[in-house]
Amino acid sequence: MSRERWGTFSVKDHTFEHPYAADVLMYDRLIIPRPGDSKERVLWASKERNWNPDLLDSLLEILRADKPHGRAITVPWNQTTRELFNIRAETAKIVDEEAHYGLTRRLLTKELRPEAPPGVVPTVVISAYPSIIEAEKEWTENKGHEQRETLTLAVKHKFALPDPKGKTEQELLQEAVSLADDADFQRKRAKIYSWQDDVIRTGIANEDALEEMEQYVSDYEMAVKKAVGEVYTKFAFTLIPIALTALGGPIGTLAGIGSIANLVRFWIFDRKPVIKAGEAEVAAMFHDVAELGWRRPQNLY
Repeated sequence: MSRERWGTFSVKDHTFEHPYAADVLMYDRLIIPRPGDSKERVLWASKERNWNPDLLDSLLEILRADKPHGRAITVPWNQTTRELFNIRAETAKIVDEEAHYGLTRRLLTKELRPEAPPGVVPTVVISAYPSIIEAEKEWTENKGHEQRETLTLAVKHKFALPDPKGKTEQELLQEAVSLADDADFQRKRAKIYSWQDDVIRTGIANEDALEEMEQYVSDYEMAVKKAVGEVYTKFAFTLIPIALTALGGPIGTLAGIGSIANLVRFWIFDRKPVIKAGEAEVAAMFHDVAELGWRRPQNLY
């Protein structure tokens, strides 16, 4: 059985356009901070924050947060968690206010990571970003000697989701949740992520690997269209920090192949995580409506 893939979010991700609609299709569960007490709720609703806790409540209800078969698990955000946040921010010497939100995501993958529900397979928990813009804010530029030692590999695949036209945020999320609940959809998504994990770990030394992934992505897209009818396309990007020497192994072999039918592609992301992840481990994901013009790995030589 494939491990569940969880995505962690910041305290304000629900204020972006179409909150969680794409994410609930990318991750088995969403880890979302919520006000831990009435004092924190007032702070979130203040003009200074404007994080709209009422909207968050409505979205969490649709996600069936904290229920046995829900799509989200919440983590109470209060003075204690903010103090931990401040300590980690000072340690990491993060001075950019926007980067603080990324720190929330990282805390939820480690120190504040919630317990898995009973019967749930052990999870992979990664930072989830709602766009390339947010990911670039929170990953630092990879410069100088670091470019000769490390890089971030981005694995792209296309995915379809319900068309948002004419729908409220809640209606769109409800449609996405209904699709995420579908067992056939879950199996097809699990095959995509299992493929990624296998390739990162062992590699497949020919184009069969990408042809296999192409079929998984095609099956995934057909399942979405069958379930919801009108769809629109986005691209999911999985970010994997690796040592440059890894390009001489199985990862480099796959990266050099390039792409099949533009559905699957390996790119170089010219940034690195603020806090170092393990080598050849998935560190983050984000989604965007457009392709990105990143460098191919072979261009490094």
